[in-house]
Amino acid sequence: MIKGKELREKAIKNAFKINQKYKFNDNKKINILIIDDVFTTGSTLNEMSLELRKLDFIERIGVLTVASAR
Repeated sequence: MIKGKELREKAIKNAFKINQKYKFNDNKKINILIIDDVFTTGSTLNEMSLELRKLDFIERIGVLTVASAR
């Protein structure tokens, strides 16, 4: 039986894609801060981070959540 966390992970899989027009060409590394309203299972933040890590100009990824559902 699929539990809540597994269902959320499956639903969010491959939901995020980087828009190619926002790629940087000046060899600078940048930091990204992801802001999420509620941390439930972490699936959304994980998928976003996986997509961002594909970019070579990302140095660090930070996360800020307002509330936790746990």
